[in-house]
Amino acid sequence: MKTSRHANAELFANWDNLIFPKTVTLNYTGQGLLEQVEDTMRRHGMKYAIIVRVPGVQTGRTMYKIDNAQERQKSFFQKTPLLSY
Repeated sequence: MKTSRHANAELFANWDNLIFPKTVTLNYTGQGLLEQVEDTMRRHGMKYAIIVRVPGVQTGRTMYKIDNAQERQKSFFQKTPLLSY
């Protein structure tokens, strides 16, 4: 059985009384991270709140919940040293 975040999001998408977040991978190019995230959200029909994290880090130290567009500037995009992982 596949248990990746993507597979679980698809598997549980239509279950009653179960909320499983949509999972989208963003291939960060090194420029315009905020714009890339917003474009990805639009293309996938996503709205705030979102959870973002650096892949490969399972401790939660690079995971942030961003509740709205105003919060985005002071959260993940300012705190996470993306290129050090």
